[in-house]
Amino acid sequence: MSDLKKILFYVERNLHLPFLEPLEEYLNRNGLAVTAFSAPEFFPGTPEIPQWGLPEAQIRRLELKAPFYAKPEEFDPDVTIVADACHFRIPQLRSVINIGHGMICKGAFYTDSEITRRENLSQMLLVPGPLHRRRLLDNVFIPIRLSGFIKSDQLFGQQAQTREQFCARLGIDPSKRIVLFAPTYNPELSAIHCLQEGIRKVADEDTVLLIKLHNLTEDRFKELYSNIAASNPNIFYLEDADYSGMMHAADLMISDVSSIFIEFLLLDKPIILFNNPRLKEFPLFRAQDIEYMTRDAAVLVNSLEELRQAVRTELTQPQRRSA
Repeated sequence: MSDLKKILFYVERNLHLPFLEPLEEYLNRNGLAVTAFSAPEFFPGTPEIPQWGLPEAQIRRLELKAPFYAKPEEFDPDVTIVADACHFRIPQLRSVINIGHGMICKGAFYTDSEITRRENLSQMLLVPGPLHRRRLLDNVFIPIRLSGFIKSDQLFGQQAQTREQFCARLGIDPSKRIVLFAPTYNPELSAIHCLQEGIRKVADEDTVLLIKLHNLTEDRFKELYSNIAASNPNIFYLEDADYSGMMHAADLMISDVSSIFIEFLLLDKPIILFNNPRLKEFPLFRAQDIEYMTRDAAVLVNSLEELRQAVRTELTQPQRRSA
C-alpha cells in the first residue's frame, strides 16, 4: 500500500484551473502524492448567477492527468486544495488549503469583507506576497503562507507558448503589432458593454486585435465579439484556456478592472484600462483597494477616441510607463 498522501484538487470553476493544474502536474510528475480532481455538479450560469462546476469536455481532459471523482468523499483525500472557492459548495472535506485569489479581486478580497472572512473555514491560505498577507490579517486567523503567484507558472513555465509559436498557430504575421483586448464581465466594470462594435477601430492593416473575453461573460456579448472577429481578418476571437501565448504575443493590453492586467504587468508591456462610467456603482468599489492603487501603472481612458489615441501612443513608446 502506498505511503503517499492523497491530494484532491477541487475545481469550483474552470477559471481556477491555471492555479490548480500546475501544482497537480508537479506532484504527479514527481511521484510526490496520489492526486485526483473533483468539482461541483455543472451549472452553466445565468446573467445573474455565475457558472460553476466543469463541462463534460473539461472533465474528460482532466481525466487524462488524474482520476475525476463526482463524489470527492469516495477518494477520501488527506488534503483538499481549492482556489478562490465559495465554501458552501465545498463538501465536508478535511484539511482544505486555498491556494489562490489572484493578485487583485475586484474589492471582494484582500479587504474587510464577508468573502475574506470565509477563509477561516479553510485550514491554510496561500497568497502571492507580503502586501496581500498584511491586508488579510485583521480578518483571517488561519495560517497564511506566501507562495508567490502560482498562476504565473502558466506564463513563465516550460510549457508557456512563445510569440512565434502563438503567431504560427493562428497564422498571424509576427511583424505586425498585436493588441490583446481582455476585459472582465461585470456590467459596472467591463469595457465590453461600452466599446462593443467600436473595438473594430483598434485593428488595421498593421495592427492585429486579439479578443479574449472572461469565461463568465454573457453569451450575447460572446456572440457579438465573435461576429466582430469573423468579419475582419485582422481580428481574432480567442477561446484558449492557456493565456501564455496571447500574452507573450501581445505588444499591448486593453482591459478594465480584470485581474489579468496585473498579470500582464509582469511582462513589462504597456496597458490601457478603459473606465466604465458605472465603475463607482459596483457594490464592492473602494478607491483604496489594491485594484485601484495599481492603476497608476497603466493608461486610463474614458472613451473610444481616447482609447485609439492611447493605443497609438503606447505602441510607439512602449517603455513610457515602465518604471
